[in-house]
Amino acid sequence: MSDAKVLTGRQKLLTRMVMLFAEVTTEQGLTGMGFSYSKRGGGPAQYAHVKEIGEVLVGDDPNDIQRLYDTLLWAGASVGRSGVATQAIAAVDIALWDLKAKRARLPLAKLIGARRDSCRVYNTSGGFLQVSIEEVEEKASAALEAGIGGIKIKVGQPDWRTDLARVEAMREHLGDAPLMGDANQQWDRARVLRMCRALGRALRVARPALRRADGDPRRAHVAARPAGSRLHAQRADARADARERHLRRVRPA
Repeated sequence: MSDAKVLTGRQKLLTRMVMLFAEVTTEQGLTGMGFSYSKRGGGPAQYAHVKEIGEVLVGDDPNDIQRLYDTLLWAGASVGRSGVATQAIAAVDIALWDLKAKRARLPLAKLIGARRDSCRVYNTSGGFLQVSIEEVEEKASAALEAGIGGIKIKVGQPDWRTDLARVEAMREHLGDAPLMGDANQQWDRARVLRMCRALGRALRVARPALRRADGDPRRAHVAARPAGSRLHAQRADARADARERHLRRVRPA
């Protein structure tokens, strides 16, 4: 799989993903399962870390999840509290929550306290940069037919016009379905502003069709927002800042 980080040379093609599974078993024979994962590298490090520190939980009360999480953090404190450490601990944390829900005989969402019975989701698995637009459209249609609420595609091609053409094609193909873009942290602020303006112009044509029958313009605006998903800027640009302030004066929020 390829995204903008591959095209900028920061990462190699994604050819493997390593899954880390953890099982927590009680004296009564109940078992909870959790998982974590890593892409490209880091999987063996996660496994080594959780294998080393996991033994501190043996014999403890599995109900005290926050306390056990802190125990694991302190057991490996010398390597830090982020990155590999927390990714490894996450597998045990999820397993403890799974176990607690099973003991309560409740879905985890109900155990925590669900506020709704369903939520909208989007699909991004078919929209990577190396995939032809025809294949992206085909996979997007299949996702929508399966009940997925929206589609996200990758942006960040070397030629910005390629991004624009792909987004325009997807907008036409999807009709009023929500469409999002993900540049994977590879655009600086100046590029973000330029691309949002360009993509916004491409999508603005679709806005009338996105106004829902229930009269909720907020939903229509969210659906039409071209870069509202994860177009993160990595560094500040003085000229972009000035331009941004100018836009605020001209068109205040």
